[in-house]
Amino acid sequence: MKTFVKELVRTYGAAKPMNEEEVSAELPKFFLLRKFHGLIDLAIIFQTKRCQYQCAFCAIPSTSTRDHIDKSAIMSQFMVTCRELAHGLHLAERVSLSNDGSVLDPATFGRDALDQIIHATGALRGVREIHLESRTEFVNREILTHLKSLNKRVKFTILVGFETFDPTIRRELMRKNQELEAFEAAVAELGACGFDLGAFVLYKAHPDMVDDDAYHEAERSIDYLQSLATRHGLSVLVRLNPLYIAKGSLWDKQGKTATYVPPNLRDVYRLAIKKRAEGVRMFVGLSEEGLSRHGSTFRERLGYNGRVLQDCVRFNEDPTYLPTGVPTPIPTDV
Repeated sequence: MKTFVKELVRTYGAAKPMNEEEVSAELPKFFLLRKFHGLIDLAIIFQTKRCQYQCAFCAIPSTSTRDHIDKSAIMSQFMVTCRELAHGLHLAERVSLSNDGSVLDPATFGRDALDQIIHATGALRGVREIHLESRTEFVNREILTHLKSLNKRVKFTILVGFETFDPTIRRELMRKNQELEAFEAAVAELGACGFDLGAFVLYKAHPDMVDDDAYHEAERSIDYLQSLATRHGLSVLVRLNPLYIAKGSLWDKQGKTATYVPPNLRDVYRLAIKKRAEGVRMFVGLSEEGLSRHGSTFRERLGYNGRVLQDCVRFNEDPTYLPTGVPTPIPTDV
């Protein structure tokens, strides 16, 4: 019986794959009722037309279709999720909507479908937060005001892939077409409309970084985000993601794994602890979404200890948790 239960958890729990081959346009890519940063979160990754951007470190578009997915299919994906999780829907306190790109991009996620889904969350009386993954190009006063009108009880957060403050890494190495000036303008709009910000920061923002540089670059990025959020009167939740080399990404095709040393999860955790102690809302990303090249994840770093992973899980589940001891750094790359 224990084996039976363990297999169900492995198959349908947080570790289930996010990149299974597309079965039907009417089925979501991924959904889960999970504990996330202190709240029970209904997370859905919709199957839609792939992201139009081609960031050098990312291979997520390769897992999505090139075809347009219409409103009826997107609505079907939402209804499938609700039916599958019917017995637990009343527990949901947060709803997170993603499509591996931007749910605010009308070219990939029909606006009418998004409106109906957000409006439907009003039936989930325990939900007090809605997180929408997007790019800042699609953030403006008009859409933010409209979203608030669809569910007036919740606090909205727009989640974006910020990755790094370093403009050279962003533009030339990541090929991330998102200037800081435009990002700051979008954050100003979020603050003016009463929205919060969620931001992915990539720990070891380029494969050639050594450990010390990776730590200090990530810290600089987090400090920038916190300062920007304070300036505009909103809260920021930083999701600190250890780098992995994604199969099929430009970095993979360039052979970046040849000299690459994966991040040290101990250092990632150490930085997350430090920033939380300073008042920054922090979360450590632990998933490679089934896309990592063999040998490129923190789990494959020489000296990796699974106990640190369990520490990160506890850290993620309780947003108030701070350990009494801080992990010591590894002095040089191994």
